[in-house]
Amino acid sequence: MGFYTSTSEDSTVIDRENVRSTGEVGVALDAVEAGIRAARPGTVLEECLTVEDGILTVGDTPYDLASYDEVLVVGGGNAAGRIASHLSTVLGSTVAEGIVVTDDPDPGAGVEVVEGTHPVPSDANREGTRRLLDRARAADEDTLAVAGVTRGARAPPAPPAPPPRPAAPRAPAGPPLF
Repeated sequence: MGFYTSTSEDSTVIDRENVRSTGEVGVALDAVEAGIRAARPGTVLEECLTVEDGILTVGDTPYDLASYDEVLVVGGGNAAGRIASHLSTVLGSTVAEGIVVTDDPDPGAGVEVVEGTHPVPSDANREGTRRLLDRARAADEDTLAVAGVTRGARAPPAPPAPPPRPAAPRAPAGPPLF
């Protein structure tokens, strides 16, 4: 109750009709909402990533897109689908391909999206990560790889558990009774 749960970048964060939002409570809710909006992937990327005249600038670092044979988008974590969507929009046809593993897929990602699980490792996570790594390893010096790694991808997926070992035969606890 009170907080609107949605993955949409432009959705309302707080349902003000069901939450008292006047006075000090209103000021606190305004601050929370502003913080959430400021941390959304689209907001962050709009501030730190631009493409102008064929130059991708990330922070202060420029990349001449014409000097690469292909642009590859890869990533993992909760916001990886939304990051891929933003990158696909900004980079347009320069994105050759890509793959992201996320538990919050964005249908507009423009690259292959593998729906994983979080926080519990799964076969989908392992398979998606394997495919992502295979594609990244196939890239060469003429590939610009743009990676979005967010919460949920900070640890590699757990390897498959080894099969259980059969129990060793147990020796009798003491001398025979007969």
